[in-house]
Amino acid sequence: MGSSDKTPIKLAVLGHVDSGKSTVAGQMMYQWNAVDEATMEELENDAANSGWESSEYAWIFDKRQDERASGDTIDVTLGEFETDDHVVTLIDCPGHNEYTKNMINGTVGADCALLVVSAAEGEFEEGLRGQMREHARLAFYLGIRRVIVAITKMDSCDWSEDRYNEIVTETKRILSKQGFNAEKTPYVPISGLTGDNISTAIDSPWYNGWPSTSNGVTSYPGKSLLDAIKYFPPPARRLNASFRLPIRKVYNIPNVGTIVTGTVIAGRCRPGMTVRLSPGGSVAQVQSIQQFHKQVKECNAGDIVGLNLGDLSDDIDVRRCAVVSEVKDSAAICDSFTAHILVLDRALKSGCAPSVHCGTGHAPCKFEITDVLDSRTGKSLNQKEKIARPGLAALVKVTPLKHLCAERYQDYQALGRIIVRDSGRTIAVGTVEAVDKTTDIAKARDRHFRRNGRP
Repeated sequence: MGSSDKTPIKLAVLGHVDSGKSTVAGQMMYQWNAVDEATMEELENDAANSGWESSEYAWIFDKRQDERASGDTIDVTLGEFETDDHVVTLIDCPGHNEYTKNMINGTVGADCALLVVSAAEGEFEEGLRGQMREHARLAFYLGIRRVIVAITKMDSCDWSEDRYNEIVTETKRILSKQGFNAEKTPYVPISGLTGDNISTAIDSPWYNGWPSTSNGVTSYPGKSLLDAIKYFPPPARRLNASFRLPIRKVYNIPNVGTIVTGTVIAGRCRPGMTVRLSPGGSVAQVQSIQQFHKQVKECNAGDIVGLNLGDLSDDIDVRRCAVVSEVKDSAAICDSFTAHILVLDRALKSGCAPSVHCGTGHAPCKFEITDVLDSRTGKSLNQKEKIARPGLAALVKVTPLKHLCAERYQDYQALGRIIVRDSGRTIAVGTVEAVDKTTDIAKARDRHFRRNGRP
């Protein structure tokens, strides 16, 4: 855990597959001394022996054998380093469309996005047609409002000013369309492979820093990736709310117990606290708390932690994408919820059952459209036929067909946003307006087991 006087920041590393995300993230870890020389030498040898000579920095994060064999990031991996001012947690997310659900899980709770785009010939254009645009869209709908654009592989185009300007112009257009303040976004030219302009600013005849425009006046607040991290104000934390932790991963370790990991989105937790696992309704006690393999006495909103729940009985169902909360004000256990959605791609009608992502969870859900709305005014269109077409909004009753936990957006934003996907595409986004809560925990657990099977 970092020094208490340093600002913690959670940075989700996003972008199209093969854009160089993991290499940039690994280079950041190396330059800020989170990886020692002996480890780097071992990774370099392993990468060379496997035929992936330029992947040693990427392999700091891509640790799985299938990731190293394919060259693609598959699951979310975390890394932590300290600068003079910040304790930075990197959340390296996969770029392949097949693993978008993992990207969504990793981005929940992040403070900022590092959008990595490639300056190599043809690669930026391929990203535009692929996941770069989709990742920017999903980041915004997941609540991220601050983004850094790292234009990597600048060495492949001889640090061309024209190529940099071309990419900045197009990326600004995309970010603005998604809702970001593109004029104040840092656009940092770097090389993930050589490490240029990451921790130390480059000396360039044309690059004076990324342009930031406010009230028609353009300034240059920084040059390096380090400057971009310093550029943003400290993120706000909901420390005084009830404890919520959407589970990202579950580990059952012999002689240790069940460990659940995730980002605390609200409140605080200490060892000894009794918690509920929703929507199953089971109760457990927190035995200990770890941050990056170090035991801590408390965790707070914004921390990425592991909670040791001890040896649980066989009838307690702990699954990735459940929510841990304090018993006295636990996360909503619900049969259904009402959502206000914006339809992006393909018409939705009552009876359809797309996949709904909420927090770190996702499940097929049955939709019942109760009203179709004008997306700008929010007024009812009084349509007899309850079909919501692209560009329109709708009020929808959502009934999860499997394990899913949702909260009202006004109570817990990270658990009140939904992303609706089908056939590998994002077709709608929205917020949870109301939750049909269940107060009978025993019935809730029985229903949960009927839907998901007993552990």
